[in-house]
Amino acid sequence: MNDPRQALRESLIQLKPLLDNLSNFENQVIFHKPIIKASDETRAQLEKYNKSKSKQKKKGRTDEEIEERERELEFRHEMDTFGTKMYNLASETSQHIESLRVMSKDDLRLIASLRYTAFRLVEASSEAKPRMLMLETRLLIAVSAAISSLTSCESLEAAQDLAHLGAQYNESVIAYQSAVNPSEQKERNGAIMDFRLARLELEYRKGNDNLALNLVIEAREPDITENVDVLQYQKLIMTCWSFSQDLIARQTRPESLPQTTTPVEWLQQALSFIKTIIDLGLYLPHITKIQSTVLKCMLREQIQDTPNNSKSLSDAESTIAAIIEVTDPKESVEISEILFLHIHLLLRAKGEKREIQAVCDRLIEVIEWTDNDISRLLSQLHALSTDYSDLTANITNTILIRALSLEVASSHTGTIVYEGLFFARQYCASQPSAAYPVSKLGQQTLLGRTIATASQMLLVNIASNTFEEKDCLEEAAQWYLLAVHPTLKAASKGNVSRCRGKAALCLIRSGNLTTAQELIRQCSPNEAATQYLNYLVAEKQGDIDGAKAAVEAFMSCPDVGASQVALITSIANTGRHRPLLSAILQSLLIALESPHLKDDIKIEGMAVVRDELGETVRGYLDWAVSVLSEDSAKYRTQTGVIAWISKSAYNMAVEGLGDISVNILADLFERSASLMELCGDIAGTGYDPELNRTKLFAMFGCFCGKMLLYRALTNGEEKNVLQAQLIQYLSIIQEEILRLTAGPYPESITKMDDLLEFYRVELLCDAKDWENIKEIIHRQTDRHDEAENDESFKVLEMMAKVLYEQEDCPPGLTDEILQTVLMTATLSTSADIIRFSRWVRGIFLAVLQQNRPISHENIKLYIDRVIAVLRSPLGRQAYPDDEMQWLLSSLWNKGLDEYHSYRAEEAKMWFDMSMKLGSCMPEGIAHHGEVN
Repeated sequence: MNDPRQALRESLIQLKPLLDNLSNFENQVIFHKPIIKASDETRAQLEKYNKSKSKQKKKGRTDEEIEERERELEFRHEMDTFGTKMYNLASETSQHIESLRVMSKDDLRLIASLRYTAFRLVEASSEAKPRMLMLETRLLIAVSAAISSLTSCESLEAAQDLAHLGAQYNESVIAYQSAVNPSEQKERNGAIMDFRLARLELEYRKGNDNLALNLVIEAREPDITENVDVLQYQKLIMTCWSFSQDLIARQTRPESLPQTTTPVEWLQQALSFIKTIIDLGLYLPHITKIQSTVLKCMLREQIQDTPNNSKSLSDAESTIAAIIEVTDPKESVEISEILFLHIHLLLRAKGEKREIQAVCDRLIEVIEWTDNDISRLLSQLHALSTDYSDLTANITNTILIRALSLEVASSHTGTIVYEGLFFARQYCASQPSAAYPVSKLGQQTLLGRTIATASQMLLVNIASNTFEEKDCLEEAAQWYLLAVHPTLKAASKGNVSRCRGKAALCLIRSGNLTTAQELIRQCSPNEAATQYLNYLVAEKQGDIDGAKAAVEAFMSCPDVGASQVALITSIANTGRHRPLLSAILQSLLIALESPHLKDDIKIEGMAVVRDELGETVRGYLDWAVSVLSEDSAKYRTQTGVIAWISKSAYNMAVEGLGDISVNILADLFERSASLMELCGDIAGTGYDPELNRTKLFAMFGCFCGKMLLYRALTNGEEKNVLQAQLIQYLSIIQEEILRLTAGPYPESITKMDDLLEFYRVELLCDAKDWENIKEIIHRQTDRHDEAENDESFKVLEMMAKVLYEQEDCPPGLTDEILQTVLMTATLSTSADIIRFSRWVRGIFLAVLQQNRPISHENIKLYIDRVIAVLRSPLGRQAYPDDEMQWLLSSLWNKGLDEYHSYRAEEAKMWFDMSMKLGSCMPEGIAHHGEVN
């Protein structure tokens, strides 16, 4: 039978040269497998040796037994020496490899095998309990190193077996707590810390990360941490950091198993150990940098977690404060980065204004005023401006004040001014005092041409927007005056007088005439705009002489424009100041006699006089209608005069078509019709039949004018009222047509009636009265069938177009009018065929691209109609080829779409129509066999 001790000695003899070769670090190649295999064999023999020793019985003290005991002690000493050297070699080899490269899996397995075997040898060489504290500590250190190495190479079962054994050594070492000196205490605590480190690594790798975290927390117990080497703390910090990075990496891998701990929890433990080092006054190189790195990593994780955890946002703010506290004040770049992030967090958290202001103030103090810093700072202000408009303006002013105090920041002044004005335009238009970045510069500072021009444009834009707010006229004037600030001298000089004039206009409208006149005096008297402002002041003050003088000076200005002439008279007319209006017209007529006046101004002047004449005539006609309506019998002898007045008013309106404003024209037509109606009532039946006919045209003219005004109105109460009035007035006109016309209508009356029907459809569409529209379509279709002329068909087309554009029109009604247009179209000329083809395209565009709901029966009916047209001689000749090709390809593509959507019946219908249409083309349909 083999001696286990001798077998173990032989395995150690085989292992020794391998270890000697490994210890020669000059060798570049490490033979991992032979060493690992020999180590495994040594552990196997060692296990047999231990079993044999446990089976031996205690015997007497014979000489032979004493010799055996001495041989055993000698062998144990050999094992202890071998194990110790092997343990040290594992550490040296690990350090050597790490100095050259990242350790491979084979390297990790080698180191683990060496430490595992070394521990088993030292353990076997030790006496049985009770052991000295030094020996127990030594064994605990060795087993901890072995557990850690086995864990790192994923030998978790072996590591777990050692962990149970290590727990026993740990309890033994802890038991010596009250009977050790300070030196032994430090070594004891270090060994305990090593075991806990090894065990928490093992538990983490096994997936018990929550247990591992608890072990880290236990490692912070005061009785253990008070007397520990700083390198132990470093190991704990690195372990916590390593696990946090591992958890962060797992978040990006969907296949990773869920964890019960978070990266932030591990980072917090790392920070707690860093704090312990600092509190104990221990030295660890770059400890502040390490602390800052851990805090920054934790901050990133807290920010990332904010969508899932509302508390993370406040935690992140605390972390930012901690980072700033540990960062060297001289590291301005790093501090500014953190402050930028702090502003971002406060924005997300809807933080308080004072807190945001404080962070921004700190940032403004530390930034280095590089282009990138300013760009980022202004970008943050843009983000803030949505919810903190007034705060943004205040911060911009703070930035500007700081920039003006630093020579290094002078190049950024213009950009800051422009951005500040941009914020003002967007959010502070009614508060000039909240955004006065230009005024901060003082008159001695000049901006470059580009920035000055851009800033001036922004100020003018702000002023214009503010001017539109009637309650903000004074503020608008301030903005206009700010646009001519001396700082912006490099901008266009032409804007100076214009901006002053605009400011004066704002003040005039607000009633501040004194200040307005002071500004006007600073403007050029040779500019028409200046004299226009003088006129406005005179008009406000009721100063007729001043107004006349302003108009005369105005008309003599070289830059006077035609539109300004009309503007002056319209203002006087709006004010209903008749003496002033008369004086202005008198001055205008005098000025129009000047031979040097431009033609367009003369034309506009004539138009002004004409409009004023129309306005005056309308007033006289109103008076006449009012008088005659009170007691028409008194004026029976004046019917001829009344008729003449009404016809004159009608003729004036007809002559003024295209010249006089639509509103005045409609009223002139309406007044003339009213006078003709009164004239007929006074004279009795049979008086001047032509007058009744003229009255009908006057009523139609009034209706058309009001219809134009109706179309120009936006949706609202005023438009709804006018709509109802127009529908009622339209019925009155049509009743008048029936009353005055016996038998077939003359052509002019027919056209009038057709247009009225179209207007009725338009009005009813706005009123959503689809039932009455349907009746009108039937009536118009019958009229077209009877007349069979192009004019009646054009009306049908107009109706179809209006209904087609109504998104909420019932599909059935749209189908009906489109079918009527296609089926009753007059096709007597080439132009008719082309117009027909356009309707076909429009209808099928709606069907194929806009998915308008049209029945399949109607679609087939439309295609049959197209085929019939194509087969006619005129259709073959005049139907556009491109329209035919488009319709054919569209039907074919629709069939393909239905086919690919597995709707075979639908596809067959579209293919059939495509084939039928293709047969009408000169070359027939392509790929006929494929279609079949």
